[in-house]
Amino acid sequence: MKNLFLFIIGFCLLQSCNKSVYPTANVNYVSSSSGTITMNSIGFGNNQLDAQTDAEKNAIDVLLFRGLPGSQQTTPLIQINEADAKTKYNGYFTSFYNNKRYKTFITSTVAISSLVKNK
Repeated sequence: MKNLFLFIIGFCLLQSCNKSVYPTANVNYVSSSSGTITMNSIGFGNNQLDAQTDAEKNAIDVLLFRGLPGSQQTTPLIQINEADAKTKYNGYFTSFYNNKRYKTFITSTVAISSLVKNK
């Protein structure tokens, strides 16, 4: 029994070390017209700019790897596993996000609200 308990604890610890971060369900379809999709996306960060950047990246990741239910883009643009794609094409995705190339696919961003949490 003790060995089973230790195995479960060890398994949980290993799972918590998983470094893959997937987009959350915090991206929702609002409307579309003329090939433009409007969506709400929630982001988190230490300040408003970091949170806005996180929200933009979440929105792009959802379109690329998940599809956006309710929109005309219900299927993902990249139809392979997200973790595999980001591993296989690591250089491209690193450049895509770090050099802010993803912003060329965003026409505008409007911060609706912000929530500040003090520790």
